[in-house]
Amino acid sequence: VLPPGQGPDHYHRLLAHLDDLEPRGQWQESRLRELFDRLPQRMLLVMISDFFEYAGEHQRAVAELIARSHSATLLQLLLPRELDWSAKGQVEVVDIETNERRLVASRRFRSEYRRHFRELLDGTRRDMQRLGARFVRASTENTVADIARAMLEEGLRAEARLLAGVAE
Repeated sequence: VLPPGQGPDHYHRLLAHLDDLEPRGQWQESRLRELFDRLPQRMLLVMISDFFEYAGEHQRAVAELIARSHSATLLQLLLPRELDWSAKGQVEVVDIETNERRLVASRRFRSEYRRHFRELLDGTRRDMQRLGARFVRASTENTVADIARAMLEEGLRAEARLLAGVAE
C-alpha cells in the first residue's frame, strides 16, 4: 500500500512502487477485508488483476469499496497469448473451474475460444462498471509508465492504445 500523495514526486514514487511489484499468491478476500477496515474515508483505490474469478470475489470487493464511498479504478492485465489463440496443432485445454481436460484441434477451437473469451471480458467490464468502478484493460506488453498514464486518461481511448497490436 502506497500512502496518499500528489504531485510529480508522488507520481514517480507510484511508478517505482508498481514497477517493483511481483505477481504472487491467490485472491484472499479476508486479507482484503482487513485492508478495507484500515482505510481512511474516500480514497482512490487501484486494483490490478486479471479478474478471472470463481464466485464473484472481485465483484463483492469492488461493491464493498464503492459502498464505503471509495473510488475504484480497476486494471485488468492480460497476457497477449490470452487475447489471441495462437496455438497450433492438437492442444489440451483445461477448464479452470472444473479441471475438465479436453483435447482440441487448435484451428477449429480458435473462433470458439475468441467468442467465449470476448464474452468473459465484456461481462467483467459491464459488471464492474455497473458497480461504479472505472475499468481499464491492458496487455502485459506495456510498461508500468504507459499503463499508469493511460489510467489517468479516459478509458476506452487509452485502452485501445494499450491493446494495440494484440489481436482481439
